[in-house]
Amino acid sequence: IYIIAHSMGNRPATMALANLLEKRPELLARFKQVILAAPDINAEVFREQIAPRLASLGLPVTLYASKNDKAIRASYQFAGWDRIGDIRGDIVGIPGLDFIDASNVTMNFLGHDYVASNRALLTDIATMIKTGGRAKDRGGLRGKPSPAPRHWEFP
Repeated sequence: IYIIAHSMGNRPATMALANLLEKRPELLARFKQVILAAPDINAEVFREQIAPRLASLGLPVTLYASKNDKAIRASYQFAGWDRIGDIRGDIVGIPGLDFIDASNVTMNFLGHDYVASNRALLTDIATMIKTGGRAKDRGGLRGKPSPAPRHWEFP
């Protein structure tokens, strides 16, 4: 099973998955990857509550974010909390999670649909699903900073 969540759907998807697998650990082997696309989640809540729970399960997680996502910025302006999918500032590495900066891919005017509409990103997701490889093993991404990356980006 591959979980792909987008925008505001990331929070209930990640919380439900963590709850399920903590209660039913025998199901963990069925899940292959969690993909968090343009996550509209409070950054502090994600770092302190959600990411540690997912990491403790050992489930591979890939997060795609962009500094060009206007919908995520609007969410920040409305709620007043930093969003994990808004990377206009420094990217903070999160253990056990492949953080991918998608700012360099072509987007629509809102910049929020890049996961579903950009060929390079769709190819990356397809490669991830086909090979099971983490970001370091997939072509088309470069580590930042190099040689010990804290996150990845599309060239």
